[in-house]
Amino acid sequence: MLSSQLSRLPLATAEIQQLRSGLLPALMKTLPRERRVAVLDLGPARQGNLDCFAPFALRYTCWDISEELAVLRALRLPGAGRLSRAEREAREAELAERRRAMIDAMLGEPPAQPWDLVLAWELFNYLERPVLSLFLQRLVQGMQKGGRIHALIWGQGHMPAKMADVRFADPHSLIRQVPAEEEFIDGGYSQYQLRGLCEGLVVHKGVLLRNGLQELNLSYRGRPE
Repeated sequence: MLSSQLSRLPLATAEIQQLRSGLLPALMKTLPRERRVAVLDLGPARQGNLDCFAPFALRYTCWDISEELAVLRALRLPGAGRLSRAEREAREAELAERRRAMIDAMLGEPPAQPWDLVLAWELFNYLERPVLSLFLQRLVQGMQKGGRIHALIWGQGHMPAKMADVRFADPHSLIRQVPAEEEFIDGGYSQYQLRGLCEGLVVHKGVLLRNGLQELNLSYRGRPE
């Protein structure tokens, strides 16, 4: 899905975008207050992000996995000339197993208390569909049934080459810091393209933000009995 063709969009200065969230207030209302809430933040530790959950008894965990994701993205099927169908399928299976092992090491054992909420920021855009499917299948193993994933998705067919620095401004809005000069690549997902990537995970609601990002609330309904 990701293209090696880059285009540059020069900006006069680094830009700080403050985006009104269409989903965060309602998402906060879904979190339980009768027990401790487990939140997994897949970005760097930010005091402001933690402050947004001040009303809750909280277990808040930050796993900044951006470097590991860069290695995972670079793991590809090597070109080896003409292969038979059986040979190619065998190599693809081996590649999937290597990716799965990397994801297992990245996410570790499922937590004792399953996650009620996962903050994925713009991360999903930077994983090709087969890798994103493996990542989500592993991620939901640590999630509460009924748990949510908050994600920001580029759905325009192109997106920045690097993830932006995104964080909560408050429980109603997001801050996104854009570099002074941004490179763009082909990529992103539509809500339709996210379907079927992980059993039991559905797009509960989506809102288009003013900068073109889709803000998504995904719900994990569990696996069928």
